[in-house]
Amino acid sequence: MNLLDLFHESLKQETSSEVKFHEKPYQIPQSSDKKEEEIFLDYLRLMDGNSMIKTVFQGIYKSQISCSFCKKTSMSFDPFTICSLPILKKSTKILRLEFYLEKSKPNFNAYKFSLNFNKQNKFTIGNLKTLLKKKLNLNSSDLIAKNANSDKENAILTDDILLQSLIEQHPLKLLIRQLMDFELKIFKSNKILAHITFKTTSEFSNRVFIFREYNTFLFLDKNETLEIIHYHIFLYLNELNFIDVSINSANFSEKISELPYIIKISNNNERNGLDQQKTESSDLIFSKTVSLKDFIFSHKKGTDQAFSLDIELINNSYCPKFIKPKEETIKINEENIKDTNIFDCLDLMTMEENMDESNKWFCSNCKVNQMSTKKLEIYQTGPILIINFKRNKFSPIKKKITTKIDFPLNELNLKEYIISDKKIKIFDLFAVCNHYGDAFQGHYTAFCKNNALNEKWFCYDDERVQIIESSENIITQNAYILFYKRRE
Repeated sequence: MNLLDLFHESLKQETSSEVKFHEKPYQIPQSSDKKEEEIFLDYLRLMDGNSMIKTVFQGIYKSQISCSFCKKTSMSFDPFTICSLPILKKSTKILRLEFYLEKSKPNFNAYKFSLNFNKQNKFTIGNLKTLLKKKLNLNSSDLIAKNANSDKENAILTDDILLQSLIEQHPLKLLIRQLMDFELKIFKSNKILAHITFKTTSEFSNRVFIFREYNTFLFLDKNETLEIIHYHIFLYLNELNFIDVSINSANFSEKISELPYIIKISNNNERNGLDQQKTESSDLIFSKTVSLKDFIFSHKKGTDQAFSLDIELINNSYCPKFIKPKEETIKINEENIKDTNIFDCLDLMTMEENMDESNKWFCSNCKVNQMSTKKLEIYQTGPILIINFKRNKFSPIKKKITTKIDFPLNELNLKEYIISDKKIKIFDLFAVCNHYGDAFQGHYTAFCKNNALNEKWFCYDDERVQIIESSENIITQNAYILFYKRRE
């Protein structure tokens, strides 16, 4: 890459006497109000002069960073001559994820599953719902997943989230619920997420349980009166089969004083994504006129999207089913490991990355350093695409990665990875640079295709040149740099 940069500096022709060389990456004033094309034009105006190297080899990365709290996004474009890909090392390592399931139809049951799956398999929340649908005869569209230990508005987990990423979250308690009928009716509109915590103290058999806690959630209609909200919460608790009170919708208002629990609304919401402020909880009053939305607003509890409820169980003779759920183990694709391919490496490079606490990003909208997500994509490439596999690992010591990576000799289709739609995205391989040895020393050879000789492949090893009889011999664990040409 340094050699190509030197050639570019030697060959470039300045488009204007005012244009000066800029250090990479190019710093461009960012604004989420600008369209992508406008930002790209800003980038082009900052680029130093043209050269044959730039015309033939240079591609462009699109980098995007987003605030995890306010979703403010900053975008930039950076040039590259060599696309360096991290290597996804596939193994037979098995990951284990525990999660809970509340099934409400036809009868309520609580399950605790231990899910075993291969680390390298892309298994998502959506895949997990489909698996549960087949195993328990459920409607997967009724299932909602949530990190029960989080009271953030974005604690609901979407179907595209990888289970591997969930295991890295702490603290995590994965809960999947089958929505009740009243939740389904309001799910697409007027819904508000209620984070629910159950609390109780109990003493029996000379053993004291000072505190027992369980986190779950409900979707409620924020426009309904508090009487209806109380009744819907009662319906859910009744599903848990621990309320020994004969109540129906007709006599609910008369019997509410007999219910063995107290509902309090609390405030555990994060402010500015930085810290938490917990205020005194308030009883959720019973009213036929006040709506849930108005009650939350007047008491300054929660937001228009989510709030927190504490349900204190006062009759300790009843034990919710979730305290002792049915336990099962599910095994998914523990074997059948496929070879790593170039698309696995591209997926790894373009995967959205969650920045940790030590790498907070200053959000110009929040005016503070915030947790963020970062994503790198290929915006466009030159006619020649050079791909380098990152075979040197520097943690904890320098070591060469010898994983064999499969790659196509013809028709490398990068339609899913090059986001600009102005060029053909199919490439054909014409050369491979191989490295033999370790991370400190070694020997280089080259495989090259000779179009003048019926597109035969040859191996160049110092002064020795020999024909490669089988194309299978081109794809080895020593492949280090690939040279592709874009189809015209």
